Amino acid sequence: MRGTRWVVDNKLDQLKFARQKTAYCYFSVAATLSSPELSDARISWAKNDILTSVVDDFFDVGGSIDELSNLIQCVEKYNLVPYLRDFLNYFEFLKDFMQSVGLETQLSNVSFALGPIVLPAIYFVGPKLSEEIVESSEYHYLYKLMSTLVRLLNDIHSFKREYKEGKLNAVALQLSNEESGNVEEEVVKEMMTMIKNKRREMMKLVTEEKGSIVPRACKDAFWNMCNVLNLFYAKDDGFTGDAILGIVKDVIYEPLS
Repeated sequence: MRGTRWVVDNKLDQLKFARQKTAYCYFSVAATLSSPELSDARISWAKNDILTSVVDDFFDVGGSIDELSNLIQCVEKYNLVPYLRDFLNYFEFLKDFMQSVGLETQLSNVSFALGPIVLPAIYFVGPKLSEEIVESSEYHYLYKLMSTLVRLLNDIHSFKREYKEGKLNAVALQLSNEESGNVEEEVVKEMMTMIKNKRREMMKLVTEEKGSIVPRACKDAFWNMCNVLNLFYAKDDGFTGDAILGIVKDVIYEPLS
């Protein structure tokens, strides 16, 4: 989940951001995978969420091109064990950050880091996952829909900041397309329509029983991540604003009516 600024001048501010992000990472999954027996899933989800956030900000603002290239080269030389699927997800995640991408690639890539967060956690939600399931088109399409939805949400709320920093996302790429002639409001409206359609498509896939081989508990994990990020990006870019803080305080301190 992107949006935090881990690299700040003030050490106290850096510590504050780290603590705030850690709380977000855990309580967001605790609210969606709340059953006591899902403890391992929550731990996996939160740990990988924090780790990918640190890597994200290192690539985003903290590291030089040489440092980022060296990190990827070190990962490439690592003696990978075939069954470490989550490690492979991290590797693809790192490479995505180094690519210059167009709009179609921007919408379909996994650089939002949801793979390293959600996919390992799914193995702890209950049902056993066979190789047939994780290699199925249904499983991969659930992942693609989730990633596209959250990619669009993030880009809509962060493109102004990122554009000033010289970075491209889906909104900025559309605005920079001279042939399209689109203005900011039109692009955002178009992408909000895409989000609505993708959410409808994903809900249909999650609730579909006929012909489905992915267990419902696993499909719900994909859907839960969409809902978490939909809340985080409802008004701003997820973490730099204060909207989410008010929601958290209301949940903890306000009595039920």
